[in-house]
Order: sequence, then structure tokens, then C-alpha cells
Amino acid sequence: MIRSTLPASRGASSILLALLVAGPLRAAELRGRIIDAVTGQPVAARLYLSDESGRWHQARSSDPAGHALAYAVERPATHSSEVHTTLSAHPFHADIPPGKITVRVERGLEYQPQELTVDHSDQGSTVSITLTRWTDLQKKGWFSGDVFLHRPLVDCAHLALAEDVNVLFPIHYWTTESGLPPASGNRTISGPTPEPALQIVDSTHVIWPLNTEVELFTVDGRAHMQGAFWVFGHRAPLTAAVPPLGPVASQIKAHGGHVDTEKPNWPWTVMLIPTLQPRFFRLLNNHHWRTAFGTGSWKPVDAPEWMQCERDPQQNLTEDGWTTFGLRLYYALLNSGFRLVPTAGTGSGVHPVPVGFSRTYVEQPDGFSYENWMDRLQEGRCFVSNGPMVLARFDGRPPGHVFTDFSEGVVRIRYEAAASHGIHRIELIHDGTVAASVMGASDEQSGELQATVTHSGWMALRAWELTPEGRLRLAHTAPVWFEVADYPSIPKAEETAWFIQQVEAERTRHQGVLPEAALAEYEAALAAYRTLHARAR
Repeated sequence: MIRSTLPASRGASSILLALLVAGPLRAAELRGRIIDAVTGQPVAARLYLSDESGRWHQARSSDPAGHALAYAVERPATHSSEVHTTLSAHPFHADIPPGKITVRVERGLEYQPQELTVDHSDQGSTVSITLTRWTDLQKKGWFSGDVFLHRPLVDCAHLALAEDVNVLFPIHYWTTESGLPPASGNRTISGPTPEPALQIVDSTHVIWPLNTEVELFTVDGRAHMQGAFWVFGHRAPLTAAVPPLGPVASQIKAHGGHVDTEKPNWPWTVMLIPTLQPRFFRLLNNHHWRTAFGTGSWKPVDAPEWMQCERDPQQNLTEDGWTTFGLRLYYALLNSGFRLVPTAGTGSGVHPVPVGFSRTYVEQPDGFSYENWMDRLQEGRCFVSNGPMVLARFDGRPPGHVFTDFSEGVVRIRYEAAASHGIHRIELIHDGTVAASVMGASDEQSGELQATVTHSGWMALRAWELTPEGRLRLAHTAPVWFEVADYPSIPKAEETAWFIQQVEAERTRHQGVLPEAALAEYEAALAAYRTLHARAR
């Protein structure tokens, strides 16, 4: 049976791949197992099965103790289909008509995918797939997390192991109606509210079960979009209605929660920054997919010309353009003094993407614990990735470090980068521009880049991978910050002017719709950006 967690109201087809996902016709049994190359033992993984007509098939576990979780989500307008089965570390089988079968196995980001074609006879077939790591970040003291999931809590232990993601944050509370407290959300996951306690899968895989999405599309039952933000890691329900944002912001802080911005093109993303004062910015978000990219013409807020985002002939953002939109907005906020840490989350469950396809890596050289992982994440001792890996030290300091009383001079950045298809290029970003770069020459490389610091600002490193299909994948460190006495950071005028334009437009659009307390927050955000703009150049 096909299992889907895709709500029809999210704009996807309500018919889930009915023509692409096949049931048994003249079926014969395909039997298989997935083995770890190092241990020689069965390993949990993600399995794709398709026949020569292009139809997808799902597998089942062959062991009563095993688990097989079918996933099928489609975006018809963009020809984006994510159809797979995540399997526990047990043999599997599937009923598939005879013919040529493509079998593909993946496990997170750190294993080399394996694909083979099987001449599947009417007597059945047997396959054995061996997975090999191309890197092992845990051995280097880095542990990964997917900070944004729409998957049922009951499935998350299985998914954490199959994708080798150390920390998962699945949604529980979810509201899409203005004025409705998140704890009473109209889209909240059915069933009992989970206890605000860490769920331990094993010594290096855990789940925090109490997380909330505020995603407002209506006011008084009428369509009126505001946007979305994500709260993760909180210890109690959020009972303050939204908007305004002030009361819920106080509750988030009191309950130990953390705010993430979610996507760059939500109408209120820019207003949220000075209002909610989040620590995190979703740099790799739920429109970074393994399958074909697509946002189509959906652009509540479009990228401005100064961002120079690539577009298709219909003027919609391409995949590279979408990534650039997020990067340039992030850099503009950093340039304006907002010390935001990048995160990565998939939204798997409502999007055609596997769990952990985009993930946040946090450095823990002394070993894994959830509490320490969260502390280090807040410090910015992290990088995000949907493919390559990048480790960096800035004058010997990790990402997230603040250089106080820094004397102007040269900063040396030592790096290690790796990618399963080879590094395409490595770039040092200084105050939003590429200060130094090196083209990739191998699957793994290390070296040093330099930049001169003359005033307060920030610096980060990013690495790109070019896949065989011609798609760019990204790894990006959190910034380090430089505080140079008597030389403060200077915002960029085109960036702060755009912030003002966005907030003014939203304030006007909300007049007569939102309550006065909410409109006052737009006025306060405008004042903050106008103050920044007065210092800009």
C-alpha cells in the first residue's frame, strides 16, 4: 500500500502518483538485501524501484521484525516525484512484473548511492546491494539534524536510522488561521500530545517531539497570506494567538524554543527578523529537492533585481535562482547586523524530498548529546549541506566565533572540503561578496584562503558540488564575526531600502485586516530598518 503524508490543501495533486506507482500486475517477486561495506551487516536505507515503463514500485520487509515505510509525493506541474521505501536493516521483497527493473539505494548524504539494472524474470530475482561511505562526519566529530519535518512522530525513529540523521524535529502543532493559538492549531497532528521529553533511538540518534509551525493563510476565514515561521525544541505548548507576534515570542523564550525563518519568499519574513529576533535562518529549505526542482509561478515575494537570481523563460526562479534568493537575503540580513545561524530542513511529508536531504551539521568533538548539539547549534558551530561537506577554521577559530577587539589585518581560513562527485568550487564570503575562491580539483581537498578585515563584519565559507545531472549542491558554514574598534559594520543601502519597501508594502496590505497590535509591529520593524538605512551606504 502506498502511504502518503501529503495534505491536499498544500497545493499538490490529491491523486498520489496513481499512474506512476504500480500495484502487482503479472508480478514476480524481487528479493533483496542492503549491506554496509565496512561491517558486512544489513543496514537501514532508502530504496527506489522502477520498471522499464517508468512506473514506481514499493517494497516490504521480509522479516517480521523489520519495517518498510512507503513514501510517495508528487508535484505534477514540475514533474517532481519522490517515490521510495525506507527500510530497516532487514531483507526486503517487492512484487514487480517481469522485465528490466532499476534498483537504486541511498542512505543520507554520506553514503555513495548505488544503482543497478536487473533482468527480472517471471521466476523472480534476487539482488544484494552494498553501500559504501564516501565520508564519515561522525568520526570527525560532526553530527547532523533535520530541523523541519512533516512526518509522523511514530515513524521518526525508523527514519533517523534509515537516513542516518542524528537529530529530528517533527511537527506536532500547526496552525494556518490567524488568531488561532498554535496549541489549538487547525492542522495540528491528530492523536495524543507528545511529552516534552527527548525520545532516544540509540546513543547517537534522537528525536525532539514538540515543535510548531505557524503558517498563516487566512484572516477571519478569508484568504489573506502572512507567511510562516517554525519553532523547534520548545518544552510546552504555545497558547498565545498570532498575530501579533509579541505574546508568542515571549512564550517561545519562556519555553526554551527557537525560531527559524522557514523560507525567503514568505511575505512577512523580513518583518519577522527585528520582531521575533530569531537566532536561525533556513538557508537550505523545503524547496531544495532530490527530484526535479520546482516552485513554479508561486512567488508571494519575488527576488529583487539586485539579487541577480537566475530565471527561466517564464521569469520564474530556477533552482540556482531559488538558492541565490536565500543566500542573498541571508547575506543582506547579516550585513545589517542580524547574527543569524544557518539551518537546513526538508519539510519531508508535504514535499517530494527524503528526510535529511538537507541537513545541519553541528560540531561535537567530545561526542554526541542532544543538549550539547543544541548549545553548539545556537553558538553557530555548524554548517548546512545538501551534498558536499565543508569544514573550516578562521584564524584557528570555528564557525560562530566572535572576534572581539579585532585589529584589522589578514585572516587565514583553513578548510577541508569533500563531495561524492567532486568539489566544483570553494568560496570565501566576506560581508556578502566572494573575497577569494578556488576551483575544485578532486573529491577531497584542503587548503587555505585569505581575506583582509578592515572593519566590523562577518565571514563564511561555502562549497559547491556539480552533480552528473548538472545540478549544484551547496555546503555553507555559519559566519564568524569581527568587531573592530571604531570601525562598525556598515549596512548596504540597496539591501536596507528593499527591507523598508517590503515592510511598507505589507503594512499597507494589512491595513483594515490585521489588528492594531499587529500593525504596530510592522511600524516597529520599519523603524528598525530605517535606522539601519540611515547608516547604510
